[in-house]
Amino acid sequence: MTLISARSRQRGLGLVEMLVALSITAALLTAAAVAIDASLKAYSVNQTQADTLHRARIALHRISTLIRTGSDHQPVSSDTKDAFAQGQTVTDSGIELIDPQGNVLQFRFDSDHQRLLFVDNGQTYTLLKNVVRFQLRMTPSRSAISIKTGGGFDRLSRATLLLTLRPDIPVGHIDSNESEQSWTLSTSVTPRIGE
Repeated sequence: MTLISARSRQRGLGLVEMLVALSITAALLTAAAVAIDASLKAYSVNQTQADTLHRARIALHRISTLIRTGSDHQPVSSDTKDAFAQGQTVTDSGIELIDPQGNVLQFRFDSDHQRLLFVDNGQTYTLLKNVVRFQLRMTPSRSAISIKTGGGFDRLSRATLLLTLRPDIPVGHIDSNESEQSWTLSTSVTPRIGE
């Protein structure tokens, strides 16, 4: 009896037991790898979305600050310029103004390339990418001098900006819902009055 129990104690792991242990380990490692990959992709998507939203907020802040401190505001489209000068509230895809230093600035939407452009004295820069829509609703008013002299509408009373954009998420990191996701930000600004 002692001879049999001594032999069974010396016996090692069998081939079937080894294969079962290896397959369980492989399944656990595969599940862990899939979970880590999904976590890294989700982190990448969240980072991209946060970065896109942050850039959009900075762009809107910059535009609204320049509208607030600038002068001689007008739409960029010729048909809306005429309507604005006649006192009509207009909606346009851009605005032109003069900043406090006397530079002619323009913000406009490039729908073909889905970009928001910033033009500073003829030099064009891309302010924001992946823009689906950019529009400004501009309400004109008359300055005190224009009212006294019987002139036309020469001042911007209020501008409401609307910016819609989508995040630039890498292919393979998104599902069908995230690829169609977009955000709309808006703000309203009144220029400072200075005669």
